[in-house]
Amino acid sequence: MEQTLRTDIPARAALTPRPLAGEGMVVVAVVLVLPVALYLAGLAPQARLLYPALNLVVAAWLYERRSPWYAAHCLLIFCFVSLVRRLIDEQAGFDPSNPVLLTPYLCCLLTAASFVDYWSRRRPRNLGPILLMFACIAYGAALAILDGRVFSTLVDVLKWTVGPLMAVYLLAHRDRIVEIRALVEPALIAAATAMALYGIAQFLNPPSWDAVWMRGVLDLGFDSVGQPEPFAVRVFGTMNSPGAFGNVLLAAVLLTLKRRPLVCILTVTPMLVAIALCQYRSIWAMTALGVLFVALSPSAALRRANIVMLVVMSMTLASSALLPQVNEVVFARASSLSSLEGDESLRMRLRQYEEFLEHDNLLVGEGLAINGASRRLDNRATGLIDGAVIEIYTAMGVFVGTAFIAAIAILIGGLFGAGAAGSRHIHFDRAIVLTLFALFPIGTVHIGELGFCAWMFMGFGIATRLANEESA
Repeated sequence: MEQTLRTDIPARAALTPRPLAGEGMVVVAVVLVLPVALYLAGLAPQARLLYPALNLVVAAWLYERRSPWYAAHCLLIFCFVSLVRRLIDEQAGFDPSNPVLLTPYLCCLLTAASFVDYWSRRRPRNLGPILLMFACIAYGAALAILDGRVFSTLVDVLKWTVGPLMAVYLLAHRDRIVEIRALVEPALIAAATAMALYGIAQFLNPPSWDAVWMRGVLDLGFDSVGQPEPFAVRVFGTMNSPGAFGNVLLAAVLLTLKRRPLVCILTVTPMLVAIALCQYRSIWAMTALGVLFVALSPSAALRRANIVMLVVMSMTLASSALLPQVNEVVFARASSLSSLEGDESLRMRLRQYEEFLEHDNLLVGEGLAINGASRRLDNRATGLIDGAVIEIYTAMGVFVGTAFIAAIAILIGGLFGAGAAGSRHIHFDRAIVLTLFALFPIGTVHIGELGFCAWMFMGFGIATRLANEESA
């Protein structure tokens, strides 16, 4: 039985034609095919401005058409823009602030129109926590600008708001959430499979463009990517760090469990190998926790055969079936769990927390733009912070920072409710959000490419729950 459109949903949604298959071809072309072609032609430096401009035009076209490809386009740019940046840097020279990295943020900024539209509706449900977060971000931005960090603050505002804006976009378009999900999830699985295969090749023999970038960031003090030599890379794939790469693969592994067993085994196998090669132990643990979460959700309609295959594949990959060099690296990383007192990365994080607790300005905060290479835009030293808790409280102070974290907690709570019983998908959304945000103490998982998947599936989950409640 056809349902009547709600008065708070734009009527033009019913009049918009279904997206053409050609839209997907255009997205793939501008996201990856064009920059690779320019690189092969020796014209990669031309993409520094052409890539952001062209993708912004395509994003605006998709957004105006209300195409499900808009959300997929934004996600795919996050997945591949760092690779495009490295292709440019090899031919133009390493640039720590390459403007091409702004591409996904500029394209996602179009969701600000959906935010305004949703806010203007009669009952914009679940918007309160987002408004609170944006107020906290505005406070942090004001402090940073007063300190003279103008350009890096503008970049940080984009990074801090892009995820919540995408979540609101999905809330505002929950009348089409099934259609958007049906396109975004396969796109993410396909992209993650390709990224995983690239990551494995990167570990065996890093391409020249990856080696150029690794040497550049090593000079900046960013040493978590390993060395630009065969079997010495902490795999980061097509992304900007092993953590961001692992987060995307984690989400894709969980989504693949919905698929047919043959699809599952063909896609999850390279993803598991790539996750292992990230050498990010918390990602290993969260992937296992996410699988366990959906396996124990009785209404997730999970393909049990996929769980069995996942266990078998994990055991096989953990055996001597892998290359000796792979086994050596992975098991060396895993064995460090039994000797944490000698773990350098753990010591560095603990040292950061000790310095954080001794900070003199915890009540008021220092403002945004205290982390990352974008600080160089204001002639400041590159900041290196591991942990969302440290960054939030240092930037915003105790009171505003607590309000920001509380808003995130309220949104996560929004994934649970009566409407959840109407969809098996929401159990996977919960697993992705909970496992990624569980990394809060040791990673800045709330901003930029690190947090985009978590925020996107936060939006999917809450939008699905609300749509189910409204149709009941």
